[in-house]
Amino acid sequence: MRRFLSFILVFTILIHQEVWYRKAWGQAPFRLIHAITLDHQHQYVHHTQPKELKVFRDTSPLAPHAYVFVCRHFTSPLGAETLLSSYYPSGFVRQLLTCLNGKADGSYEEWYENGQRRLWVQVVGGEPHLHRKDSWSMHGPLYLWDEEGSLLLKSFYDEGVLHGSLIQHYNERSTSSENAESLPIKLISHYKRGMLHGTTTRFWPNGNLQSEETWESGFLVEGCYWDAAGNYCEGVRSQGGTQILFLRSGRIAKIPFSRGVAQGQARVFAPDGALKRTFELQGGKKHGEEVCYSEGQQPLWSLLWKKGKPEGVLRVWHINGSLYSKQSLCSGKRHGPSHLWYESGELMCEEEFVQGVLVKGAYFEKGRRAPFSTIMNGNGLVTFFNEEGLMEQQTLYLEGKPKKMLP
Repeated sequence: MRRFLSFILVFTILIHQEVWYRKAWGQAPFRLIHAITLDHQHQYVHHTQPKELKVFRDTSPLAPHAYVFVCRHFTSPLGAETLLSSYYPSGFVRQLLTCLNGKADGSYEEWYENGQRRLWVQVVGGEPHLHRKDSWSMHGPLYLWDEEGSLLLKSFYDEGVLHGSLIQHYNERSTSSENAESLPIKLISHYKRGMLHGTTTRFWPNGNLQSEETWESGFLVEGCYWDAAGNYCEGVRSQGGTQILFLRSGRIAKIPFSRGVAQGQARVFAPDGALKRTFELQGGKKHGEEVCYSEGQQPLWSLLWKKGKPEGVLRVWHINGSLYSKQSLCSGKRHGPSHLWYESGELMCEEEFVQGVLVKGAYFEKGRRAPFSTIMNGNGLVTFFNEEGLMEQQTLYLEGKPKKMLP
């Protein structure tokens, strides 16, 4: 029944598309006025001649194309309409976006390379570019399918924020399920204006209950959690306690809650119970130090966070416990001094960054005190050697950015 309803939905969408496309193919009141293409050699071409436009007017954007990207511009009673489409190297369609009067406004779709639809959603605002999905405002249902056509996710948006139910499925079929063709449900949750509100229920792949939570406008009120064997774990009562998240890797995250908000030190454990990671939370966001541990409980790396953003010093250690790198970050970008060391403790390089741009650096061969290469004012050579003293990589930098990797 679920697959039948999914088929009806896809069929309805296709019929709606075909009607729109037939209108858009140069038939009144739509008129194709020009097109822009990008080929596999990254060459842009602006098409304005009638003979050139006829090719794009008579060819559906869903048909295979010899281009990476095609932009069709139309005139219509609604204004200036644009249809953006991208294609796989094989020629099959990859993305399709409708824009109106200089903004994303219409349906957005994605396909897998095998031709199966991947995603469908309605966009009601944002930048008219396929690579700027983060700027789009979505409205109505969003559907996500796997490569075989089974529904993975269904959610609802209201003017750019989640609002209503969200249903997520596992991406692997359960052989123990009564309907082996369908994907088992993983999560059912409810949102109100972008915040969790109501019940959130998670399931194990066999259908057994994994967790049941009650949220009120983004605050966790109650929570009950069960492991794969059905044993009850820790929980949340009256907005306080421990939230348990069973991660896909088999690891278990324990998140402390106070007054309905994640607060305190969270811990992540391996399936055997070994501590793998700790991080501090304040007001539901990472704030403080995060540390990742090896199997021997030695730190592998540590990072400082400030209100949900990497802000401070990132340290990484060698397996033998000696310090490998120490880098300063600001708003997620390298900013300030950065150092790398060999396992012996000898200096590998010292660098200076300004908002992610390399402005100064010195790079040392193992066992040498004088730098092998340098960067001054963002220009020069970056050279790295391995522990055996062999050159691994040499890159030319101009104005703080890598330009060419040298052989």
